[in-house]
Amino acid sequence: GLGLRQITLSPWKIDDHHIRNRLAVEEKYYLYNAGTIRPPVYLLFDPIDRAVGETAQHLLKKEGLPVEMLRLPEPEV
Repeated sequence: GLGLRQITLSPWKIDDHHIRNRLAVEEKYYLYNAGTIRPPVYLLFDPIDRAVGETAQHLLKKEGLPVEMLRLPEPEV
């Protein structure tokens, strides 16, 4: 029952066959078929994409999905 999704820059068209819905994350990122995601939901992202990850978490919570963030360590400068 484990699934894997990615948030992508690709603005694919909804065809009601393979792609049934699209959730816009910020202005240029997309998550497809979010309605088929089932808990538990874990978000993993590169620290440089923190804003996108946090926006995705907020949107998925609005959809009623509990989301846990898996954080990579911040790179040392």
